Order: sequence, then C-alpha cells, then structure tokens
Amino acid sequence: MTTHIIVDEKGLHHYCNRDILYSIHYAELHPNPETGKYDVLLTEYDESAPSLCIYFFEPALKKAMRKAVNLDIDTVITNGNLLLKNFVKGILIFRPDLKVAPNVLDLYHLEEFNK
Repeated sequence: MTTHIIVDEKGLHHYCNRDILYSIHYAELHPNPETGKYDVLLTEYDESAPSLCIYFFEPALKKAMRKAVNLDIDTVITNGNLLLKNFVKGILIFRPDLKVAPNVLDLYHLEEFNK
C-alpha cells in the first residue's frame, strides 16, 4: 500500500495507492463566519503544537465551520510542515480573498506574503 500527499494548484490531496482518499480544494474554503478576522489561522497553543485551521461549509449544519487541516495517516510524515507550508502558499496565491493570520505566515516562514 502506497500513501502519499500532494499539494497542487487545486489543493491538498491524500492518495492511497492510486485512489484519492480525500482532498481539500482551495475552492471549498470559506471566510470566517464567526469573527471575520482571519480565515486561515492556528489553534491556540496547549499541550501539543498548534494546528492549521481553515473554514469549510458543513452541509449538515448549513454553515461554515472551522476545521483543523489534519494529515490523517498512521505513519510519520517527515515533510508534513513543508506540505502545510505549500498548502498555505497555495491559499495565498489561488485564494487571495481569504485572510491568513500573521502567525501562520511566521510559522511557515512565508514572510514574503506578510504585508
């Protein structure tokens, strides 16, 4: 069984063998309906490292909800931060309408996008 995760111009995609298990498409991301301040942000620091969070439309609840971007596999991903960095970079390029929190830019060393 081969597992790989890629980031491309459409979003983040998790493959198992040649089948897509799930994808997060840039087109599916929503603005923050709660505070409207940032659409891409980090969870608060607690016992573990912060998680990257985005907003998705939840059909069952009929509203956009915050969701952590989880690279959901059972093995260690040695380039997980690089994948998330490229995912955030894709959001900045392909979804400039979404507001990315400054601490996300700092965490992934995307200073060139920090205005």
